[in-house]
Amino acid sequence: MRISVVATCFNNEKNIAEFLNVTRKALEQLGHDFEVIVVDDGSSDASWQILTSFSTQDGRFRGIRLSRNFGQHPAILAGLDASSGDVTVLIDSDMDDDPTFIQTLVQPIILNEVDIVLTRSFDTGRQHVSSRLFHKLVQDSTQSPHSLGVGTYRAFNARVTRSLREYRDHSTLYGPLSTQIGFRQVVLQVPHHGTPKSGSNYNFKMRLRLAWPVLLNEVGLPLKLVLTAVTFMVAAVLLLGLIAAGRFLGGGGDPSSTTSLVFLVLIINQVLLGVGIAIISLYVRTILRETLRRPRFHIADDTAVRDQ
Repeated sequence: MRISVVATCFNNEKNIAEFLNVTRKALEQLGHDFEVIVVDDGSSDASWQILTSFSTQDGRFRGIRLSRNFGQHPAILAGLDASSGDVTVLIDSDMDDDPTFIQTLVQPIILNEVDIVLTRSFDTGRQHVSSRLFHKLVQDSTQSPHSLGVGTYRAFNARVTRSLREYRDHSTLYGPLSTQIGFRQVVLQVPHHGTPKSGSNYNFKMRLRLAWPVLLNEVGLPLKLVLTAVTFMVAAVLLLGLIAAGRFLGGGGDPSSTTSLVFLVLIINQVLLGVGIAIISLYVRTILRETLRRPRFHIADDTAVRDQ
C-alpha cells in the first residue's frame, strides 16, 4: 500500500518546513510506503528552496515548481498527475489542516469501505463569510449533498485519482468535483487546527472568480436569469398592452401615455438585448478557451527530475 500526499504551496515559507516535518512523522507512524508531493505555485519567497532541501535529504519528498502562479486548482492537477499512490491525500500546506489526522483519514479507504473521505471542520463558524457563501453557492448550484462546509482536506483511492485527472477544462474545481463524481463517500468531522499563520490566500474577489465558472458552465445561471427577465417583460408588456387597449376602446385612451409606454418598453428591451449579448459573449469566450485546449500549467522545475 502506497500513500501519496499532494499539497500546494504559495508564498508559504513560514509554515512549509513544519508541514513537511509533521507530515513525515504522521506517515511514518502509519507504516506504509509513502510520497509527499508539494506543488509550488509560483512562490516569490523561499518556499522552493525549503522544498528542494527536504527532497535532497529525503527522497520520499518531491517538489514541483510551476513557471508562474496558475492558481490552486491547476496546481492540484499537477500534483495529481505526479502522484502514484494507492491512496491520495489532498491537503493544504499552511498548517490549517492537521497532518496527524491523515492516519484516520485513509483508514476507511485502506479497508475498502469507501472510495472518498471528505472532511468538515467542527468549528465551521470560524470560516470566512465569503468562504461560507462560496460553499453554499456551490452546494445550491450543483445540488451536491456534501459540499457545504467541506474543506480541501480529503483522501481518495486510485480509481478516483484517475477519474479526477480526466477533468482538464479550465473551469474545473477539484474540491466540489470530488463531491459530484459519485463513488462511495463519507464525511468526517475534523477539529480545526487553528488559524492559518500566513492568512488565507482567498478573498471575496478570488472566491467569486472561482464560483463564476460553476454558475456559467454547470448551472447556466446567467442564461436562466435572462430567460426569467424576458419572460417577465413579455408578461408585463402584454398586461400593459391590454390595459392600454381597454382604455383606448373605452374612450379614455391618452395617446401621449401610450407613446410613453411604447418608449419605456423599447428601452427595457434594448437593455435586455445588451445583457443577453454580453452573456452570450462570455459563453463564446469560454468555449473558445476550452477549444484551444491550452495547458492549465507549466512545470519549471521538478526535484524528481533533478535526481535522475
